[in-house]
Amino acid sequence: MFKKWLVTLAVFSFATSMTVVANTNVDSNSSLLLTTEFVSQVKCDVAAPTFSQQQALKSAKRYLDIMGFSYNGLVNQLSSEYGDNFSIEDATYAADHCGADWNAQALKSANKYLSLSMGFSYKGLINQLSSEYGDKFTVEQATYAADNCGADWKEEAVKAANNYINAGLSMSRSGMITQLTSEYGDRFTQAEAEYAVQKIGY
Repeated sequence: MFKKWLVTLAVFSFATSMTVVANTNVDSNSSLLLTTEFVSQVKCDVAAPTFSQQQALKSAKRYLDIMGFSYNGLVNQLSSEYGDNFSIEDATYAADHCGADWNAQALKSANKYLSLSMGFSYKGLINQLSSEYGDKFTVEQATYAADNCGADWKEEAVKAANNYINAGLSMSRSGMITQLTSEYGDRFTQAEAEYAVQKIGY
């Protein structure tokens, strides 16, 4: 009787283990099936660009060949009613896929501003490049441009001072220095401003 009970227990244990193995195989097959379905879904989601997205990308590359654009500035230009009037989605697609080096674009914009002889300080140039009312680069990208543009900031201060004089603005020496160094003015350093007023004859 005792032997019969042991045999019965052994058979039950073997059957149970087979059931677990079978369930494991089913779960493995199910996992494989789910993985295959997931990959197929991902492939379906990565669709080819629409015609409108292709056109937006062409426009983006054309702009980048002409002048410096930030990511946000490019999206704005492409989607603005005063620009190309693409949808935000198409403009964003173009900015995401245009392959731009945004640091290089910031440097391109910086050199453009410096070529206008307006007279930019280091801080003023960063502000212009990163401002929402300017070029909309990140502060990091704008700083990269200011660090690598090769500007002579003292000579930039001279340009700024001369622009005030040529515009017919009458300032004392101290008034000119204040204008050049103020956070609400040109943001040159004290040394740069003093160099400028000396050069223009104060």
